[in-house]
Amino acid sequence: MALKKSEKRILVILGVVIAIFLLDRFVLSGGDKKEPPRPATTRETRRTVTTPAEEPVQKREAGPKVRYDNWGRDPFTFLDPTRQQTAAQLEASLDLKGIIRKGGKIFVLINGYIIAEGEEKEGIRVERIEGNQVFCVKDGRRITLEWKG
Repeated sequence: MALKKSEKRILVILGVVIAIFLLDRFVLSGGDKKEPPRPATTRETRRTVTTPAEEPVQKREAGPKVRYDNWGRDPFTFLDPTRQQTAAQLEASLDLKGIIRKGGKIFVLINGYIIAEGEEKEGIRVERIEGNQVFCVKDGRRITLEWKG
């Protein structure tokens, strides 16, 4: 059975790698002799004393709780979740640009979005449109926008 040319190359490369390993392991590293490990020194240790379970366990009191008022906000606490936008801030964040009536359908243009009655986009839900007023809900709050165009 004759070996292919690629198989011969692989065998030559494998032989060179093994020869380098053996040369490095046994011939080149023979000068460094390691000292045998020394026995560990032993010393007297304390013995564990067990007490019966009937004796009461003494509890240590916790140290005083210190609060540093001049350090500002604690970075490991959450921000106040009860803080919400006021109605004026919420209404100011909604920009009513126009009301579109086409083919029996009514659309509004709020914050760059075209929204029909009953639709919701980016957290803004348009409930109904009457005349120049738009009744919508954002963040659970009802807001009435009036178009003055």
